[in-house]
Amino acid sequence: MENSDSDVWQDEYILWLDVWARAPRDPEIAKSRRVLDSRWRTTIADIVREGQAGGEFRAIDADEFALWFSALVDGLAIQVVLEDPDVSMERMREMCLRTAAAELGFTVPVATARGAASRRPRTPKAAELR
Repeated sequence: MENSDSDVWQDEYILWLDVWARAPRDPEIAKSRRVLDSRWRTTIADIVREGQAGGEFRAIDADEFALWFSALVDGLAIQVVLEDPDVSMERMREMCLRTAAAELGFTVPVATARGAASRRPRTPKAAELR
């Protein structure tokens, strides 16, 4: 049986939970975690800078935004994986989009907001967030 996008996404986050749990006790895992987290935050910051250069996003510190936005995504994703009844995947995506829009100064198109619940989370290009 084929996994749904939601199942694959949750499987990936379960692996992250394992990495986070092992990193404090395993120097190799800790090193890999730092590299992967840095890559994730750099991707977010690069998208912000691209959007700023194109006039799509307001001027904010891209690195600071990437740090706390990645923490927001990670924290909410933990709640989704743990099946918290107050934090569905749909609610997580809505909260992340709404937060990014408020901080970066863009409006989420209605179709994007409605379709967010049916898509696997990915890092959108700045032009897609117009």
